Amino acid sequence: MKAFQFIVDDKGGIADLEVVKAMSYKKAVKSFQTRHPELKIVGVYHPNKKGERLLTWQKLPMGRKKKIGR
Repeated sequence: MKAFQFIVDDKGGIADLEVVKAMSYKKAVKSFQTRHPELKIVGVYHPNKKGERLLTWQKLPMGRKKKIGR
């Protein structure tokens, strides 16, 4: 299991980190977006194969557009 840290930004500009443990980046983002459907973009700190910590800005929702709106 890898630990993915999501930057949740409030309207006041205060950022909070939320940790999600998952096997892959995609599964972590999908589990996060079900809990926060109002967010449109989120920053994700995730480890790469070398063990370095990377920051990626992910647009939400992630996945098939046909199935998300049902």
